[in-house]
Amino acid sequence: MNRWGLSFLILLLAYSCTEDSKRETPTEGEIRAAVDPAVMPIAKELTDAFNFRYPHGEVHLMESEESQAINDLIDGKVNLIIIPGHLPAQQTQALKTKKFNPKIQILAWDALVVVVHPNNPDTLLSLEQLQALLSGKVTQWSQVSAGNTSGKVQVILDKGGSSMSNYLRDSVLMGEAMHSGVRGAGSIPELIDAVHQTPGAIGFTGLNWISGTQDSLSKARLASVAVAHILNSEDSQYYLPFQSWIGVGKYPLKRPVNAITLEHKTGLVAGFIAYCAGEKGQRIVLKSGLLPAFKPSRWVEMREQL
Repeated sequence: MNRWGLSFLILLLAYSCTEDSKRETPTEGEIRAAVDPAVMPIAKELTDAFNFRYPHGEVHLMESEESQAINDLIDGKVNLIIIPGHLPAQQTQALKTKKFNPKIQILAWDALVVVVHPNNPDTLLSLEQLQALLSGKVTQWSQVSAGNTSGKVQVILDKGGSSMSNYLRDSVLMGEAMHSGVRGAGSIPELIDAVHQTPGAIGFTGLNWISGTQDSLSKARLASVAVAHILNSEDSQYYLPFQSWIGVGKYPLKRPVNAITLEHKTGLVAGFIAYCAGEKGQRIVLKSGLLPAFKPSRWVEMREQL
């Protein structure tokens, strides 16, 4: 080979290496995902596991309230969002206007958890009572039960624009306005602390923040508040947000955890979603205390006894 041919080969190899370094595959590349605070713990667990297994694929998480996350997806600032619940009607219409066709994959089932001060005796609540508390029609705990001395009702949320406030407005209040005295704590850990410190408080959090029974922080959060049982109107029984009750539809405040993207190519976004919805990802979901969207298989080896 002459020196010109050798030079061309070197340039071709260099170009190929450059192209390979920019190539995106289901396990290679770099993407950004906006995650609502309510499901950040499970999103982080799944991302850490994926990044460890596929070191050439980098999934970067950024915490963002549901409404902002959806807007960032529409504006192309992120490749993917992970939110609990479905796309609100306003954002769905915005996507249709721009002729976007979102791909939506359920990764898990979450539950809205109602927490009250640990000394509050009213831990059996119906959806109608929650509506009255959120709308301000009931302002004293003595209106819920005559012997309750917890005083003034103080509704505490994380902040406006989050999946929590959107879900309560759309699925509990059914579009009715929320009481103007609702307090925003800022973050979910701060919300739980505020409920613990306020005798008349009632707060709302995602199951993911208190369901990690192996996590010392989750245990501490769970011990600092009382979790309310919610009435199922079909059988008139009260249920806690356990995986089993969510799975059979007994706990009424159930919602999906959705991964949503506007990308239709077979790249890192598709690979990450497939991992989360696959065998390994669903085992992580199961261990977290959320309900897997797809039941992980279990292999049992049978040995013949001689």
